[in-house]
Amino acid sequence: MQIFSKGKAESNLQENSTFSTSIEKKLKVSGFVFQTNGKSPIKNVQMEFWHLSQSSPTGVYKKSVSVDESGRYEISTEMPHKKKNLPRKLYLRIKGQNTSYTTYLVITQNDVHMTDKHWESNNALSENMLYPRVKKEAGIRTINFNLSLNQKS
Repeated sequence: MQIFSKGKAESNLQENSTFSTSIEKKLKVSGFVFQTNGKSPIKNVQMEFWHLSQSSPTGVYKKSVSVDESGRYEISTEMPHKKKNLPRKLYLRIKGQNTSYTTYLVITQNDVHMTDKHWESNNALSENMLYPRVKKEAGIRTINFNLSLNQKS
């Protein structure tokens, strides 16, 4: 599986020690869920997310949130834990009426990346809506990440 970041493919992402050595403790991810046309928002569907967690008794933190009337979702959690020599991952699943879509984000110290499968499934979104956007401040990393779902009737 290839990992995409602003149009370039990277096949082997690892934490890069030449940049900042600290990583934020909290993570906030928000965005919109659209029909596959990339324009019409999907409302009132469920979104699950999960990641490795040192603070969870099971080692995995999992939560479900609802997408609102405008197609917007927002999740707040701790920064995902990582296995040795592997990047952090946040998994996301949207559950529609008759379909679901699962993807994940790869979170490195200085950026966030999506998979090639996500790019292929969501490329109807315009470029400024397709790629994850990251902001870091005051111990929180904020990611804007949009998705699309083929809602079947």
